[in-house]
Amino acid sequence: MAKSADMLRSKNPAGTKALGRESMKYVIKKYISFFPYHVFAFVCGFAIRIYIHGWNGEQILSNAVLSIPQFFLIHMGGLTNSHKIVSVEWYISSMLIAMLLIYPLLRKFYDEYVHIAAPLLSLSIMGWALAERGTLLGMYEWCGITTWGVLRAILAMNLGCIVYELAKYLKGKNWSVLQQIFLTLAGLSGYVLTLIYADFTLNRKIYFVCLFLLMGSVAVSFSGVNLYGKYMNGSFFRHLGKLSLPFYLNTNIIRFILKMLEVNTLHYRYFIVIAFVLNLILSEVLLLIVDRGIRRRKRNKCKTEYAT
Repeated sequence: MAKSADMLRSKNPAGTKALGRESMKYVIKKYISFFPYHVFAFVCGFAIRIYIHGWNGEQILSNAVLSIPQFFLIHMGGLTNSHKIVSVEWYISSMLIAMLLIYPLLRKFYDEYVHIAAPLLSLSIMGWALAERGTLLGMYEWCGITTWGVLRAILAMNLGCIVYELAKYLKGKNWSVLQQIFLTLAGLSGYVLTLIYADFTLNRKIYFVCLFLLMGSVAVSFSGVNLYGKYMNGSFFRHLGKLSLPFYLNTNIIRFILKMLEVNTLHYRYFIVIAFVLNLILSEVLLLIVDRGIRRRKRNKCKTEYAT
């Protein structure tokens, strides 16, 4: 988002007249890119809820109506049904809501936002969360004006704006080979330490430390000032990037299937390996179907335009 706003600012320094329309188009474009994968996860999730709770016809109809905000990914504004159809979609819904707030401000006041507003908002939200909640979890909790998930998305996206500027700064400097080695080791250490933390039960307040570690690591990765970037910019890794969305959304489906098969009784490390492989297969198939559909639609559009 920060990169898009920065590029548009460079092309049009005077700003934009139709800022509201541009902001809505930007969010809708993101929404459309998620939607095919979301529909699959939502339909499967709803079917799973019917099976788990044994809903009759009236209950199915009632919950279908109550789940309309979830279907359109606006439920994190507070319209959440007690039955969360795809629980991991809290972030996508929160992100879309946060974008509508942040993007127009970023486009209108880019320099002031990334250097003043983003750091202050991030510190304020993190400070409030640490003092009042002691954790970053509990996404669906109501926080007076919205859910905590939306506030967390605002926090994460503001941190992303800061990281984008930090990556630009790193990229704009001349670094010696020794300095690049140091940045590479520091960046990789941030990822490794975060993964180690995720694998153990530690004090939840360490989440906040992990955020700063990841900010540094992501900035190093996207700046290109490292010794591994050139190996991770090929088609294979771009494919993994595309795969991450369906993989993320299919988590609940795989978890339910393995629970039905009683695989969850295994040690969690084995459970994770089995879940990973099954999710990878399902996500690859879904990605293939969606990509083919998109390519077919583009071909039909080109044919229509050519005929016209």
